[in-house]
Amino acid sequence: MRKERMVALKGGFAIVILLLLCFPAVFTNSIFGYFPVIVTLIFIVLNRVYLVILKKKTGVSSRQYSLRVVRGESVEIPVELYNASRLVCVDVRGEVYARNYFGRISSSVTAFLTVNSRSSSRFSFSLDTEHVGVYTAGIRNIRLFDFIGLFNTRIPAEYEADITVLPKSISKDDMLKNINISDDPKAASYKEENGFDYTGVREYAYGDSMKKIHWKLSAHCLNYMTKISEVSLMSDMEIIADTVSEDLRENELLMLNDGIMEISAALIRLAVNLEMNYRVVYADKNNDVCIEDYSGEPDMEKFIYTIRTIGPKKRADESSAAELIKLSRERVEPTSNTAVVSSCITDELLRLLITEAENGQNPMFFYVVQPVSDSSERKKASDKVRILDEYGIYYEVVSA
Repeated sequence: MRKERMVALKGGFAIVILLLLCFPAVFTNSIFGYFPVIVTLIFIVLNRVYLVILKKKTGVSSRQYSLRVVRGESVEIPVELYNASRLVCVDVRGEVYARNYFGRISSSVTAFLTVNSRSSSRFSFSLDTEHVGVYTAGIRNIRLFDFIGLFNTRIPAEYEADITVLPKSISKDDMLKNINISDDPKAASYKEENGFDYTGVREYAYGDSMKKIHWKLSAHCLNYMTKISEVSLMSDMEIIADTVSEDLRENELLMLNDGIMEISAALIRLAVNLEMNYRVVYADKNNDVCIEDYSGEPDMEKFIYTIRTIGPKKRADESSAAELIKLSRERVEPTSNTAVVSSCITDELLRLLITEAENGQNPMFFYVVQPVSDSSERKKASDKVRILDEYGIYYEVVSA
């Protein structure tokens, strides 16, 4: 409606100008009186021809591509417009936009450019990455304007870049210093049968049991050294990342998502540092349960790109942490360590964690909550998982 109104106003304005230009012909009653009208009409026709030629010869030469940055960094997104004609593009305007984690337009500004004949014009715009996730940014609705801005035409070209924002690499690592990693239940019998203590040493890494510290060598090296044995190599871990949450505002959901992604990434780094086999379990954007096994560096970009968008359940069949645990147990063998990262606590989830502990596994729970400054609010969050203390289950209440 607004666009149609603007077209009508411009048309009405043009008609008024032409009528005013006809006054000299009426008063002079001469062909020369029509000269202003003729010149104006020629100018308008030339403007239209100008736009038709440029529309065929102008476009975006930048291809769609993907960028990856760490949360908190600023990313520069380059765009290049080309002009293959002999005419100068005096006024090119395009809408530079960015979509947020939920796919909605979060910012939009108009860029003004000029492109010389048979050349290109490059520019870039920056995007601050405050939260983990996949974002898109680009330029669209590119329009060419004539010399006086009276007429314009749209170029059938767009450009868009995908930006994958990865978790920070240090924000949650210190939290994992106090957790203990259990060996595979078969390790004890393996050790008894082979009758050895250790086969080598390495520098201490987060998660190493204090029982495995080589104290004499550590004192000599002035650094903690951990014993290495075949038994240690049999330890493994399952990391369950749950993005089902309560119904919150977008900014609150983004902060929870940051916490879940960064804790999951810290657990993955822990497993890699300990040279453990590990498994990542999560629901993807199609609500299919993904169970991926690794023995080294993971594809974090794929993980961030694929995992379900954080938010409350929209369908009954969407998998929360409890469902992810049960589906994992149905499909694959359990690991010696299971780390659950979630912002939702249910009675069923607590029962499953307790069952894991009773079955000789080593469950861990990382409860991600909104940032709280009030100690009473933090105590309320801790009270929800206090029952895990009775079963010796390690847990952390983590502010996003």
